[in-house]
Amino acid sequence: MKDLYIIGAGGFGRTIESYLINNPLSDYKLVGYLDDRIDSLDKFQSYYKVISRIDDFEFTTNDVVIIAIADVYQRKQIYESIKNKVQVISYIHPDIKVGTFFMQNCQCILFHDSYICTNVKIGETNEGIVFISYSCNIGHDTIIKNNVTIMPNVTISGNVRIGENVFIGTNATIIENITIGDNIIIGAGTVVIKDLIKAGTYVGNPARLVK
Repeated sequence: MKDLYIIGAGGFGRTIESYLINNPLSDYKLVGYLDDRIDSLDKFQSYYKVISRIDDFEFTTNDVVIIAIADVYQRKQIYESIKNKVQVISYIHPDIKVGTFFMQNCQCILFHDSYICTNVKIGETNEGIVFISYSCNIGHDTIIKNNVTIMPNVTISGNVRIGENVFIGTNATIIENITIGDNIIIGAGTVVIKDLIKAGTYVGNPARLVK
């Protein structure tokens, strides 16, 4: 059995901790957190501790990590810094529903009560991490590239193309046949009714570029 560390002791990481307590992974034993803020858990209850800052920790061949960071740029930076030092693994909640011909080409973190429809493809290569939070609906024939975060209660209709380094906020809606380019933030509650190609932050109904 390998030792499992959660990178990031914020709400995302502590949610994974609660999942692992209720549904342990048979091949891994959760040991604790790695976080550059050693005091991250001081105001929160947890069964585990922050063991070390990320860069200070010496990984062994018996270690694996889950990177529990929602910010796509911070997560990508951490992934790039450790990918040659330790195995980064996926976490897929047992209650998620996945349709036929689902293709997973990179590490994924998939939370409970989400539904991924038929012929959905996540990741282009085995690089980076895609995070889909709880109660999301990913429509048929959608392609999600590497390093994407999809927050709770997001609805993505069929035949949507989502680029790299994209963050989609809580309760956002993307209608069918839409293309989302690289390096885009879609704010909470935003409704996307046409392609978003230019990098930047979009909010509102319909979505508009604000910065």
